[in-house]
Amino acid sequence: MRTTAIERREKEIDSKLRVHAWTPSGFITAGVLELEEDGESISASFAYDPGYLTDPRSFPLDPINMPLGKTLFASTSQFVRVGAIFDAAPDAWGRRVVQAQLPEEARQRVFRGAFLRGADGIGGLVLTPNAATGEIDLDEIVAQSLAERPGTSQLEKASRAALKFEEGAELTDEMKDMLGGSWTIGGARPKAILRDESPGALPGCSVIAKFQSRNDTIERNRLEIATLRMAADMGFTTPGHRLEELANGQTVLVLDRFDRHAVDGKMRRRHYVSAMSLASYEPQSKFLNSTMDKAILSWSKLLDITSRICTSPAASRVQMFGRLCLNAALQNTDDHLKNFGFLKSPGSPMHYEIAPVFDVSPQGAQRHYLNCLDRGQVYTLHEAMGSARGLGIAKGAAQDVEDSIMQVLQHRARYFEEAGLNAADAAKVEDWVMSGLGNHYTGKTWQPAKTAGLGSAGPQAGSGTSSPSM
Repeated sequence: MRTTAIERREKEIDSKLRVHAWTPSGFITAGVLELEEDGESISASFAYDPGYLTDPRSFPLDPINMPLGKTLFASTSQFVRVGAIFDAAPDAWGRRVVQAQLPEEARQRVFRGAFLRGADGIGGLVLTPNAATGEIDLDEIVAQSLAERPGTSQLEKASRAALKFEEGAELTDEMKDMLGGSWTIGGARPKAILRDESPGALPGCSVIAKFQSRNDTIERNRLEIATLRMAADMGFTTPGHRLEELANGQTVLVLDRFDRHAVDGKMRRRHYVSAMSLASYEPQSKFLNSTMDKAILSWSKLLDITSRICTSPAASRVQMFGRLCLNAALQNTDDHLKNFGFLKSPGSPMHYEIAPVFDVSPQGAQRHYLNCLDRGQVYTLHEAMGSARGLGIAKGAAQDVEDSIMQVLQHRARYFEEAGLNAADAAKVEDWVMSGLGNHYTGKTWQPAKTAGLGSAGPQAGSGTSSPSM
């Protein structure tokens, strides 16, 4: 069996990992992460490299919790203080794939295994063994990592491999190759990063492929693309998206990566930090009902973070309020803080932009993850609109958000049909959306209060389209 570049790197066993940050002029060493793992328990600490602190290209990996300086940032949680580094590691699905490929003695060090497979992971960070000797060519490591992954021409093979692995099959060499791109991507559903082989794709361009799950009780990929198309038409920024229907009857949702962008014919990275990392908090109760849980796991906290780090705080708060209304209207109760993120603004070490909409689709549950003022975790669109003043959103800006959402959502049946949802699934989703809207909108044909569009104060103008990003 061939030895990959990733496997060669992993042979350097050390608790210390060197963290490299991408800049337009190349990678620079940001510092060292010391990581001890014992299954679910971790102990992590990070310190910036002295050379990084004096480099004019440097920036804080987390503008709130990891300011530049000589501080040692320590944590026993992947979400607290050093979460910006762990944003480059996968969540449940990816960690499961990584763990299945590690030797028995290394399976308690799954984050380490994931980090060393993350050369083309989310955001702009790459980690290497601190014990590695000689000059490290990060660009070559990244290129090799991506070259070893399947391309979009192998979607069907990758889809089959994901389904087999999810069903409990032991990983074969072919399945390992097909699922290699699962190592660096978040979320619990089967997915992978694939090389983009579409005509005109730039070297180094990759996409995210979301596969069907054997646990699906509804055609989730069709539902999600319908949601993305609606969100784009509402005026929200969405990643480019398309649905691939395979010969085996499966579907794959293919998304362009919003943490990569083309500049002068070359692919460039963008540093990414999740809202969970910026909140720097681990829930105290499994029911999310402690006083601190209610305060931190909330839209109030999310809007506060937005104000603190975004280039245009007032406009960005309205954009994030729009996300609240979108999630409420669609009854997307999977609205946890890992499903919101921020991208560093080009040329600014401290300022960020809200990342495009991702992982938003209607759910059967009614209790949201995030609290909305005194309404707690159960609220409709009408109730979310009623929270505007308490969240510091002007009445006119809130009305623009409501208009943009309802003008599109009243035509939702057409979006579901165009996405190929069958009648039974469409009826189920309709019940969920009606629950998310609440009685206030029942039976009404929406007439906008203004003829003007969302403008600069509303959700970002959609960069995605209804045809062929996380």
